[in-house]
This record gives sequence, C-alpha cells and structure tokens, in this order.
Amino acid sequence: MATGKTAGGAFELHIKSDPELKDVHFRIERFAKELDDLRPVFLEAEDWFKGEMGAAFESEGSFTGARWVRLTEPYRAWKQRHYPNRKIGHLTGALIGSLTGGGGYAHSIKPRSAWFGQSDNALALPYARAFAERRPVLRFKRAHRVQLQKRVQGVLVGMARDNFGGPYLPKQVARPSDLQGVLT
Repeated sequence: MATGKTAGGAFELHIKSDPELKDVHFRIERFAKELDDLRPVFLEAEDWFKGEMGAAFESEGSFTGARWVRLTEPYRAWKQRHYPNRKIGHLTGALIGSLTGGGGYAHSIKPRSAWFGQSDNALALPYARAFAERRPVLRFKRAHRVQLQKRVQGVLVGMARDNFGGPYLPKQVARPSDLQGVLT
C-alpha cells in the first residue's frame, strides 16, 4: 500500500507492505506546501508503483532484488500440469492484478492525500501475505527510489511551469528556479 499526504507543509510519500518489508519514504520540503492540489503527483507515484509491481512479477523478483525462491518440486509439478508455463505469482492472475491495477486493486486520490495498492478485500489478500513471507515483492533498490523521486520532481516542476497561478498553485507561488534541490 502506498500513501501520500502533506504534513507540516511538506509532501510525504510512504510505500509499505503487509507483512512489513521495505519502505520507500521521502519528503519534498519547500514547494509542496504551496500546492493546493497534489493529484498529479499522486497519479505519477501510482503509475510508478504499478510499473514496479508489474516488473517485479514479470522478472520473478529479479527486477527489485534477488530472484524469488523457487517453488517446491511437488507444487511446481502440480502447477505445470494445471497451469502450464505460468510464472511464480501468476497462477490465476489475481495477485499480480491486485498490485498493478486489475481486480483487487484500489486507490483513492484526493487533492491532499492518496492511497493505492491491494484493496483490503482483494481475493488475493490471504495469498499475498503468505507469498510475501517467502518472496518479498516490495523491495526497491536505491535506483528505483531515485527514479520515483525524479518523476515526482518532474511533475512538480511541470506544475509550476504550466500552471503558474492555475488550478494547482496559488498565484503567489515560488518561481520555478526556487525548485532546484527540493527533494530530501
């Protein structure tokens, strides 16, 4: 589950999992307090999240870390008979769908807060918890976190340039040149 919000004038993004694995957390200090509507930022973070999840499942974990633990031999044989050639985590598609925008995925994007990820009533939720104990899905290398930060910063800079005094920013907002180095 990912959550974004403003706190004390700063934009914060948290990406957490259940059971707790790795956490992505960063703050944008100065500029975010001037924004009236962070939906474009949240939508960009959500797009990144779904892409990361899809790549993790497609690569059986190697995109975000070490390849996932192999299936036990009896289960692998059963799965091959009943669901031939499906990758780990792709048995019915419910698990990957619930993390990439398909069935069982939920989100709420509001001007000052957002959450997105697997819904609390996703059919795959019990399986997801058991799956994550052996095969961590939410592992983000530093390069992945930096990519997210750059994407968010790009959205913020675009909002400043394209919407100066428009729907997202109050008229007295800082100049785009003030945005350099806003990520902490």
